[in-house]
Amino acid sequence: MKVDQLESIKLPVLRRGQRKPYVKATNAEIARRVETVARLLGDKQATRTEIHDYCRQNYGVVWQTAERYVRRAQEFLLQRAGKTKEQVFSEAVVFNEGVLRNDKATIRERLIARHELNELFGIYPRRRTEISGSEAAPLAGKDVVIKWPHEIVRPDEVEGRLPFDMAAYRALCERTFGRNG
Repeated sequence: MKVDQLESIKLPVLRRGQRKPYVKATNAEIARRVETVARLLGDKQATRTEIHDYCRQNYGVVWQTAERYVRRAQEFLLQRAGKTKEQVFSEAVVFNEGVLRNDKATIRERLIARHELNELFGIYPRRRTEISGSEAAPLAGKDVVIKWPHEIVRPDEVEGRLPFDMAAYRALCERTFGRNG
């Protein structure tokens, strides 16, 4: 090996607070990774979770880095298509409105188009799963609905709803599907 080649080889670094040593990717390696993620997004129609798993397994990166690759890949795909986000948004709206107006579209296709429009315009309230409350009291993974402006409402606090009995639900599932179901 030549001296130039030895200098170009990066050794793993262990910084304070890290558990595993790592080698920072070069710009060329990052570009290859972004192209791979773009291919997964475009050709394979992979979900974000699948892409994050792929990046963690193949590149040894954390969730935030995988998400950065996804964002760069989306920008790359927009640039390759020669369109802005606003153009893609307007095309999606026009397409889904066309499906809604089409007499030959099935009810299922119309419902999907309506759902897509609602998602595009942000009509649905934001949802998240909260593992612990603000006082660090466990909520047992109950769904939380966030209303504007950031008012947190738990499903069992909504008027007219009965509180959810997790033990009864588990017992019912065990009776129906068996212990391992």
